[in-house]
Amino acid sequence: MMGHFLDVAYRVLTEAREPLTPEEITESGLKNKWLITKGKTPSESMRARLSTDILEKKDKSHFMRTSSGTFGLRAWESGTEYISPRFKKALLEEDIVVFPASSLRKYVRGRGLSTTPVKNRRSLIGFPRRYMTNGTSTK
Repeated sequence: MMGHFLDVAYRVLTEAREPLTPEEITESGLKNKWLITKGKTPSESMRARLSTDILEKKDKSHFMRTSSGTFGLRAWESGTEYISPRFKKALLEEDIVVFPASSLRKYVRGRGLSTTPVKNRRSLIGFPRRYMTNGTSTK
C-alpha cells in the first residue's frame, strides 16, 4: 500500500500503458471512482504526491517523470528519466521583522498583518531609533 493517491496513480498508469499528466491521472481516477477526495485541487495533490515519492525514494519509487509534467511507471523502462529542476529558496532576499510574541497586539491590530505599504518603517514597528540600525543597538 503506497497511499491513496499513489495507489490510484499506479492503477491508472498500469491501465493506460503510457505516461500521463497528473490532471489525466486524477480525471481517470475520479471517473472510475478509484479516487475519493474532498480536496479542491486533487490534481495538484496528485502532482505533489508523485513528485514527493520520486524525490524521496529516487530509483526505488514505482514512478518516474518521463518529461516535464508527465509521469510514468519505472517498470516500463521506457527510456531516460526526466529530472525536474529544483527550486532554490532565496532567504537572503527577504525582509524579516522579529519581535517578542507577547508584544504582537501592540504592533498588529485585528486579524493578520497589513499588506499596505508603509512610508515610515520606524513608526510602524514602534521600536526606539537606537535599535533600528542593522538590527543592533546603537547605544
